[in-house]
Amino acid sequence: MKRIKMKYQKEKKKKNLAWRFLFSFFMAFLVFLLLLMLEAGFLKKEEEKLVVLAAAYIPKGTELTDEIIADSFRETYVPISFIPEQAIQDSKRLAGNITEEDICEREIMTVSKLCEFPELLEELEEPVEVSVSVTDLSQVVGGILRTGDRINLSVTDRETGVNERVFTNIYVSGAFTSSGNRVERMPMEQEQPAATVLNLWIPKAMEQTFNEKINSGLLRISKIQ
Repeated sequence: MKRIKMKYQKEKKKKNLAWRFLFSFFMAFLVFLLLLMLEAGFLKKEEEKLVVLAAAYIPKGTELTDEIIADSFRETYVPISFIPEQAIQDSKRLAGNITEEDICEREIMTVSKLCEFPELLEELEEPVEVSVSVTDLSQVVGGILRTGDRINLSVTDRETGVNERVFTNIYVSGAFTSSGNRVERMPMEQEQPAATVLNLWIPKAMEQTFNEKINSGLLRISKIQ
């Protein structure tokens, strides 16, 4: 009797082990299928669209010429989940615009980051371009002046010594060195020459006043950050 009882227990243990093995195998198979499904979901390619991407850092106030557009922007496909609203999809749309803010490298361009040059001039009634010379760097406050900057302009009268604000928030349409080279916008860490001649946009009605004021005393220029 004892031998029969012992034989029955061994057979029962073998059956339990077999069921455990089958159950473990089944669970492992389910986990394997789940992992395959997750992998397939991750690898599934998201729909992409063509956008304009900055290929370099572009400072605020940069006038987007054909040369700058060719050197500093790229058209590339990006997953739609990464594309912001009003994204620009054609680099030709950048022409004739000015950057409203600093543009970081690999940043997707949007309409809100740009200002059309004609819109800028619409702020002025019959805009005209005038020029001033900066004979001494002490005349400039706020850093190196470059094309695309905004400035405030004051004059200290030679006779009375009174300082008068002549213009506010003037757009610098061109900044040039003493040798005539145009000073473009670039990252601040790069060495930049000082501009000694500035071209400015002002209302035509103020042109005569402008000429009289800058000839009456010492010019003071404050760069708007």
